[in-house]
Amino acid sequence: MTKFYKKSVVLLVFLISFSTLAFSQTTVSGTIKEVGVDEGIPGANVILKGTVTGTISDVNGNFSLKV
Repeated sequence: MTKFYKKSVVLLVFLISFSTLAFSQTTVSGTIKEVGVDEGIPGANVILKGTVTGTISDVNGNFSLKV
């Protein structure tokens, strides 16, 4: 292989790896329940502190939020 080809392959692998790390997201999910009752709370707001990112729980109190 030529030097140019080797350098191009290494650069391509690096860029693909970096973009995967840079754009990865974590999902936080759970269930909001009332204390003392084993029922979920529908329509509860879940907001990431210090941001405007949020979601609302479903009819069973479940939520999922990408952070």
